[in-house]
Amino acid sequence: MQNADARQRILNSAKAIFLEQGYKKTTIRQIVRRSGLLIGSIYHFFENKEDIFQQLFFDIFDRCDALICRRFGSSADPPTRLALMCATMLHAADLDENICELYGELLSLHSSAEHHGQHLADWLSANMTRELAGQNESEVFARALAVGGVLRGLLANRYYRHRLPVSDLTRVMAESTFAILGIAQGRAAEASERVSSMQDELIAIAKSLIAY
Repeated sequence: MQNADARQRILNSAKAIFLEQGYKKTTIRQIVRRSGLLIGSIYHFFENKEDIFQQLFFDIFDRCDALICRRFGSSADPPTRLALMCATMLHAADLDENICELYGELLSLHSSAEHHGQHLADWLSANMTRELAGQNESEVFARALAVGGVLRGLLANRYYRHRLPVSDLTRVMAESTFAILGIAQGRAAEASERVSSMQDELIAIAKSLIAY
């Protein structure tokens, strides 16, 4: 079996178990059993369960970006792409309570949140050189953490007695993302309207990510 196939089998197995019983109850042995691989194979690719968890979400983040680029092409500039990705995550969490819980775990565990923030900061540095020109690594990382913090707060809405519609959440997420990134207000308002008009398409992308 090729390394890429083995790695993906581990991630697919872990994702299935995480969705069934959550992050905390899942063990490495369960992932090994589901994958059909030897335990040594898992440690060849990943350090521990948390590393698998993080890598799974990194892959989902990158796949979400790829799907949005494929669907909207050059018409979605990097800030809008990020707003669309965050909106897709909110839709995925709205569709599946277990997804919502896993996102919450990812953004609440200190080391996972830090790695997630760094992954997003790397994405910002690679894709938003014009918008973030002159900012150092620390400033970019701080903005990435702020975006993650807003997303975590909005995800918690699922458990409130008076749940807000996901359309409101995605609008606020888009507006907050642009504000955090320092994007001009007029441009931010235009992008927010665009994100709001794409709810059905974002739901379709969210469903494909859950099934992935």
